[in-house]
Amino acid sequence: MRIAVFSDIHGNYQALCAILNHIKKNNIDKIIYLGDAVSIGPDSSLCVKKLISDADIFILGNHEHYIIEGSQIDPDMSDEEIKHNNWLLKTIDKQDINILSGYKNSYEFIINNKKMLFLHFFLSDGIYPYEHLKIYKTDKYNEIINNIDADYIFYGHFHPGRYDEVGHKKSYCIGSSGCVHNDTTYYYVIDAAKEINVKKIELKYNRKKFENRINNINYPEIEIIKKSFFGIK
Repeated sequence: MRIAVFSDIHGNYQALCAILNHIKKNNIDKIIYLGDAVSIGPDSSLCVKKLISDADIFILGNHEHYIIEGSQIDPDMSDEEIKHNNWLLKTIDKQDINILSGYKNSYEFIINNKKMLFLHFFLSDGIYPYEHLKIYKTDKYNEIINNIDADYIFYGHFHPGRYDEVGHKKSYCIGSSGCVHNDTTYYYVIDAAKEINVKKIELKYNRKKFENRINNINYPEIEIIKKSFFGIK
């Protein structure tokens, strides 16, 4: 079995299309998306529709929870972020929000006698909110991994990505395939034909078209978003 995994496309429709087109040519059996299709980038609605159509598993991220349940579920959300989420809500079809509300926070299965767990990020109590990113700098991160009943753990949320081994467990933070500062995006392939191998696949996307799109649309926090998340000055 060959599984494609990626996360945090964040409204970058050009990167998403490049990934899905590449996957179609790469003998993939299952597509697992790890959440945060929406927010930040200019084309959240298109990304949601495409992933609902093409992904076999669509796991909810915190930004999906914001449009399903409202931004009030995150006590740390700033006034600017609330404004951005309110704008975002107006751009997503209610039918798509209803579909998303039926999706789950995690997915797991066993392959080659190894338990695989896929989620957006570590949940505090099995539901939102997520553990804060500061756990990466503490022993609590290893504690969380140790307490997860899985051999392989795949998650997103943390955009730079990372890989850790905690005991016998392998933990892959996939990172963001949408919030990139150049014309290269990526996804991961889990190849479980015999042993389990995980490989990062990098590919080009139409960066010029993406920049033209984001430079010709106005929404809350757009200038900060362009610089911080996409490297556009």
